[in-house]
Amino acid sequence: MEECAAVEDRGALVEAAYAFHASIVALAGHRRLNQSYVAVQQQVMLCMARNLYTREHEYEDLPTHVARHRHLLEVIEAADPDAVLAELAVHGERSFLKR
Repeated sequence: MEECAAVEDRGALVEAAYAFHASIVALAGHRRLNQSYVAVQQQVMLCMARNLYTREHEYEDLPTHVARHRHLLEVIEAADPDAVLAELAVHGERSFLKR
């Protein structure tokens, strides 16, 4: 994601972000949950792409977008379940606030 943001490749960033989110879902180790996430993959990617392409000036710049994901990764790696749940609860809140 960081490399994609550095060269402003929004398409590749959307794909990398999906892989990031899918890997978080996979941490649960629940096959049916993974399958459910894959089933909504296109919808999720469409929403992410919409935010990164059409709302770039009202949403957030690419470095901020990537930093927010880096922070989530760091919280996950710290292995504090309560902190992870708290961060996940607010992770996407900026994504759909404005129409």
